[in-house]
Amino acid sequence: MKSPEIIRLPKKTGYYSAKKRRFTGIPSLAISDGGRIWAVWDAGITPDEDRNNYVVVSSSADGGHTWKELLIIDPDGSGPVRAFDPQAWIDPQGKLWIFWAQTIGHEGTTAGVWSITTDNPNIENPKWSSPRRLTNGIMMGKPTVLSSGEWILPASTWKLTDNSAKVIASEDKGLTW
Repeated sequence: MKSPEIIRLPKKTGYYSAKKRRFTGIPSLAISDGGRIWAVWDAGITPDEDRNNYVVVSSSADGGHTWKELLIIDPDGSGPVRAFDPQAWIDPQGKLWIFWAQTIGHEGTTAGVWSITTDNPNIENPKWSSPRRLTNGIMMGKPTVLSSGEWILPASTWKLTDNSAKVIASEDKGLTW
């Protein structure tokens, strides 16, 4: 599956305009050590989960009183690939991770967990990494850091492999999983 487009500073009008959204779901929040709040959710121009879904990344520097949408993550515009179930997570080093799933349809047969990161989540427009695919499946919650220092990330494979859930692990702070 191809890497999604990361659309910076979406305009108030156009395809990704909040006024055109008919569906939103699966929100997640993370707060940087400097107090900036990051929110993510999936959205779309049709009233259901479908091939039009994309991920919205928003931020607030004033405790949530005002918000600014900063990024749209969209695999391919009007489909057939959809982006959904995002999570925002601050790792132990203070790096912000934005995770999401991508698939065609609802079967999960081509599903994958993707991420982008930034080393500076305290500013409004940080530099982001390129998107990368971490594993098959659909992420089912934020990563957990074990007492050993290992990170684990839950993913459901549903019909993709064996109708089960799994975790993937990183021993190098997310460089590899």
